[in-house]
Order: sequence, then C-alpha cells, then structure tokens
Amino acid sequence: MKSQQLPTISPSHKPRQYPVALPHPATPIVNKPIQDLQALPQSFFARPAEQVAPDLIGCLLVKRQPTGEQLWGVIVETEA
Repeated sequence: MKSQQLPTISPSHKPRQYPVALPHPATPIVNKPIQDLQALPQSFFARPAEQVAPDLIGCLLVKRQPTGEQLWGVIVETEA
C-alpha cells in the first residue's frame, strides 16, 4: 500500500480574518454563581437510556472548576 502524503500549507498562507468587533460588549447571561440547585438523584439515571435522554433536555449542566469558577450550559441534545 502506497503511503499518502498530506497537503501542506505554505508559510505565506494566512488564515482568513473574520470581523470580531461587536457593536457593544457581550453581556454574560449569569453573573452570579449558580446556587441552590439539587443534583439529579441517582435513581433518575437508573432507567433505560431511551427514557433518561429526553428527560435531560433543558437540564442545566454545571461544573465547578478547582478555582471556584462555574462552567455551565443547558442540555439541548442527547443520544440514547
């Protein structure tokens, strides 16, 4: 089997620049830590994936970083 060589980008190639300026500064959706939320109980997940997956839609997924910062997002899609 003949090895295939990947195409290379010449040193003069520059990535395309897209406009990044916003008409106004971005506003965070939440600027306070998310508190007083209960984690889903283990029994929630002790069901067939076909039942759990649609029930997760719209749930908030929160991860606390070691620095105390919280990363979060809303679940909009699942696969079972």
